[in-house]
Amino acid sequence: FLKKLGKKIILIHNNVYSMKYIIDILQKNNIDFYENIYSYKDFYRKDYSNFLYFGKFLFETQNINQKEYRFRYVNPKDVFVRYNPKLCGIYRNESLESSIILGLYIKKWILSDKHIDNYWESFGYFYGGPLCYGLANFIYNEAVKNDLKEFIFVARDGYVIEKIFNFLQQQFKTNIKTEYIYASRALKVLSKIDLNSNHLPWDDKISSLFDLCTKALDDFKKYQGKSISKKIQLDLLKQYSDKINYLSSKIEKSFVKYIKKYSFKQNKIGLFDFVTFEFSSLNILQSVLKKKFFYAYYFYIIPNSKNFFLSNIANAQSYSTIFFKNHLIGEFLVTAPELPISFIKDGKINRMDNIHEQYKVEIYKIISQFELEFSKDLILTFGDFRIFFRSDEVVRIINYFIDNIDYKDRYYFKDIYHSENSAHTKYVRIFNQCASATDSVRNSLSYRIGLRIMQSKTLKKILTLPFSLINIIYQDYIDKKIKSELEVKNINFKIPKVEEHDFIEGKKNKQHLAYQLGECFLKHPILFIFYFVNIYIKWKK
Repeated sequence: FLKKLGKKIILIHNNVYSMKYIIDILQKNNIDFYENIYSYKDFYRKDYSNFLYFGKFLFETQNINQKEYRFRYVNPKDVFVRYNPKLCGIYRNESLESSIILGLYIKKWILSDKHIDNYWESFGYFYGGPLCYGLANFIYNEAVKNDLKEFIFVARDGYVIEKIFNFLQQQFKTNIKTEYIYASRALKVLSKIDLNSNHLPWDDKISSLFDLCTKALDDFKKYQGKSISKKIQLDLLKQYSDKINYLSSKIEKSFVKYIKKYSFKQNKIGLFDFVTFEFSSLNILQSVLKKKFFYAYYFYIIPNSKNFFLSNIANAQSYSTIFFKNHLIGEFLVTAPELPISFIKDGKINRMDNIHEQYKVEIYKIISQFELEFSKDLILTFGDFRIFFRSDEVVRIINYFIDNIDYKDRYYFKDIYHSENSAHTKYVRIFNQCASATDSVRNSLSYRIGLRIMQSKTLKKILTLPFSLINIIYQDYIDKKIKSELEVKNINFKIPKVEEHDFIEGKKNKQHLAYQLGECFLKHPILFIFYFVNIYIKWKK
C-alpha cells in the first residue's frame, strides 16, 4: 500500500537478530521494496521528520519525543487485544501454535478492515481451522512415512480433513489417491447385531436398530415416532427377524458393490475416522476389503477400546491421547455439511433428515469453508516450511473456549444439537443454556420492582415497601457498575438484550404484570399510584 503511494519505506530492527538474518527472511518472502534497513540505534541518528510507524518498540526504548515528529502511530495488535480479549486468552509464550493461530487471525482481521462480524466464520477459522489442520497434517506425515498410496477418509468426519490432506499433497508434491467413503455406525448396526444377546452395548444398538427399521421396513413404519419400551422393541425385532436379516443381506450386498467401485489396488490402505471405541468403520471396510492391511488414524481412541482383534488387519494410531472437556465439540468441528446416512440400498444412499441435522448442515457450510481457509492461509504463509501442531496444544486451545464460553457463545449454540445414537433419534445440546429470555426478563430491574410491589399484600410488606424498592434499585446500580467494569476489561462479559435470546419469548415475558408495574414505576415514580389501577385493569383484560 505504501509502495503504491510512492512512499519511502525504511525498516528498523531491534538487534535481536543479525542484519543478514533479517535480510534473508525478507528476501525469502519477496520483500525487496524498502529503501533501507537500520538497527534502532542507527535510525535514531537519522533525520526523518515525517513517518508512519507500526509498533511501539522504538518509542519505548529511545524515548523519542513524539511532539518533534509528524507521524501516525499504528499498532494493530494492541487494538486487536483490546477488542478480542477472549481470543487472545489462548496465547502462551512457549506455544508456537498459539502464536501462529493469532498471527493468521490478526492478519485476516486487518485485511477485513478490522471487522469480522460473522460468528461462525470466526469460530470455524479460529478453533476449527487449527484442529483440522493439525489433524490433517499428522495424517499426511504418517501416510508419507508409511509410503501409503491409497487413503480412505470415512464420511462424515473425513470431509474437511481430506481436503486439507490434498492441500498438503499439492504443496509438497505427493500423489496419494484419496477417497471419501461412507462407512457409518448405522451400517454396522443394520448388518451386524445379535438379537439374542442380553448385552446392550453403550451405543444402545437395540433402540438404534429399531429406529432404523421404522425407516427401512414397511412393517415397522407404524411405530415411527412412538415411545416403546426396550423390551417390546426387542420382541418386535425378534418377531420380524427374517425380514430384518433379508434387509441386512441386501444392505451388505449394496455396500460391497459400493466399495468395489473404488478399485483399491494396494495391499495397504490408509484410513481416517475421528474418534473410535469399537473400530466400526474399520470393521465394515475390512469385511469387504478382506486382504488389505489398514493404517488407521484417529484423532482419539477411547481408552479400553475393543482393539484386541486389530493386529492382523490394522495398525491403529491416534493424534491425541487426551480429549476435549466437552466431547461433543470435536464432533461438531470435524464433520461435513451433509445429512448423516442410514443405509445404502440398491445403490442409493438413504439419509436421515430432521430439523437438528438440517440446521447443523447450514451452519457447518460456513464453518467448514473457514476451516479450509485457515489451512490455505497457513500453507500460503509458510510454503515448504513444515508446520506441525502438537495435539495437546490444539486440545488446550479448544478447551479454553469450552472453559470460557459466554452469553454470546451460548446464544449461537442454543440450537446446535448432537445425536447420541446411530439412528439419529436422540439429541442433546452441545452446550446447556444458562440463560433464556425468561431468565433475562425476571432478572431485570423492572420485573424485580414490580414483583415486590405485587407481593405487598400485608401491612408489614406495605410499610417496608419503600425501603425494599430503594434496596433493589441500589443493588441493581452496583450490579451494573460491576458489569460495566468487566465489559471494559473483556467485551465477552457483555450480556445480550432480552430480544437477542428469543424475540418472541422476550416480548411475551414483558407482558407479565410484574414487569409492566416495575417499568411504569421507573418511568413515573411519583405518579405511579395513578397509573397502577389502569395497568392492572388492562392486564386483567
